[in-house]
Amino acid sequence: MNFEDARAAIATRLDAGMTATYPAVPVVYENHTKVDLATQTAPYVRCDVVFNDGEQASIELTPLARYRGATYLAVYAKEGQGTKAVLQILAYLAGLFKSVKFSGVQSQVAVPMPGAEKDGWYYVAIRIPFWFDDLP
Repeated sequence: MNFEDARAAIATRLDAGMTATYPAVPVVYENHTKVDLATQTAPYVRCDVVFNDGEQASIELTPLARYRGATYLAVYAKEGQGTKAVLQILAYLAGLFKSVKFSGVQSQVAVPMPGAEKDGWYYVAIRIPFWFDDLP
């Protein structure tokens, strides 16, 4: 497994879950699909996959490489619309990725992050640590 395989596995799981449970909520990925903030009025989800660590995980001649990272999921709503809808979506996302192995990626429990305002939107986020192994 490599970095792109891990990113694709995360996106596939997120897209499948959102399509099944919140089909009207768009998902935005880093350096990819954008939401037109001038016309968007309903909540949307932003996903950023960050790789931030690596280690040798075995002592064989060709050792196992283990890479770590985090998936940052933020749910946005227009300022003034409250937090009920965004927290419901965020809870669903936390459950979707909570301590599960999928397509070679092992995720851990979501870590809540502080909410913030940005450009007329309010968002709440979670960070989901994960790792994957690059087998020799």
